[in-house]
Amino acid sequence: MKLGVDLCVLDPDYVGGINTFAFGLVHGLIATREPDEELVLLVTDRNEAMLRNMFASFDVAFLNTAASRWSARIDSLLFKASWLTREYRLRAWYDRIFRAALMHRIDNAIDAYVAPMTVLKWYGVRAPALLSIHDIQQEYHPEFFSWYDRIRRWAPYRASAWRAAAIQASSLYIKDCLIEKFLFVKPDKVIVISEGVDLERFSMEGPDEIPPSLTALRESDFVFYPAQLWAHKNHLMLMDALALYRDEAGVEMPCVMTGHDYGIWPDIRARMEKHGLKQVHYLGRVSFERVLWLYRNCLAVLALGLHESSSLPLREGAAFGKPLICLNIAPNREAGEHFRIRLVDRTDPRDLADAFHALSANRDDILNAARQNVSLSRNFDWKDIASEYRRLLKQLVRV
Repeated sequence: MKLGVDLCVLDPDYVGGINTFAFGLVHGLIATREPDEELVLLVTDRNEAMLRNMFASFDVAFLNTAASRWSARIDSLLFKASWLTREYRLRAWYDRIFRAALMHRIDNAIDAYVAPMTVLKWYGVRAPALLSIHDIQQEYHPEFFSWYDRIRRWAPYRASAWRAAAIQASSLYIKDCLIEKFLFVKPDKVIVISEGVDLERFSMEGPDEIPPSLTALRESDFVFYPAQLWAHKNHLMLMDALALYRDEAGVEMPCVMTGHDYGIWPDIRARMEKHGLKQVHYLGRVSFERVLWLYRNCLAVLALGLHESSSLPLREGAAFGKPLICLNIAPNREAGEHFRIRLVDRTDPRDLADAFHALSANRDDILNAARQNVSLSRNFDWKDIASEYRRLLKQLVRV
């Protein structure tokens, strides 16, 4: 079987969960590849060099799907027209008629493909697609998006869900969201498969030497919050909880945050200054090696997003046997069936501050209990998850 992976919309400059998901899945597919299987990565001019550098040594093929230099502008116009007319399939019809040669070239290269980036790039490809939709937050929290971003997402999400032969959701919650908001999606089209974790890379084995930029943490026990700086990630509540804990415990709980700033860092910094917090360290985007060091040496991992499909940091923190402090939302409650998790109220900093108090007062007991997460995380090895994808793709080809 010629198995494709659609990475056309992958941003090579982005560092975050969706790329981690895609890379983990590709590595899992490579590790479990069958003898008669050819793996083909669908790429573009923008990301081909980075992906070749990452995967060229693994005997995979690359198919550059570059279109005309007007392609992006045409797509933008079609998606805006889709929003105005409420007809989300305009791009699909355009692809089939005016990009037929490119669609044919892609179809000749693959028998079926998985699209791990939430939306499809090409809608006229006839090979069956297994699409991973990670969330449709814009349908539930439009306040977190500009009007332009809402327009820009309206048609691609719907057209992708309509065109895909099957949809992978990382939690029952996201499956329910898709069925509620996209009425044309039948429930049996959405299959729940958990996100995975690369257990070979996310492990306690590794260098203990502290990165030079983190020497201030050498003697500190810190909580680690790996999350992009978006409004829905709830950083402001975290600042309030850290202040409550400090006022009551008489000492500040050091906190390290990583992730790209999408415009809310000034608000976070203002909240820090309001509370007089001195032990919050925002590192921005950091290398993978430094992320591993932070996981390995932190006291606990936080997952505080208001809307998630699932939580990769939760699974990565579990692989390190760390205490997991997560917001009480549906996907985290689902994860709580598999991992030891402390759930906290989604809007009340008092509950999060209490979790910090418990962490300090019962540190040894909590750390010992959290170590069970290491063995529990073995159920989510990307190799096993990738095998589930392959099984579904084979079924789609037979259909």
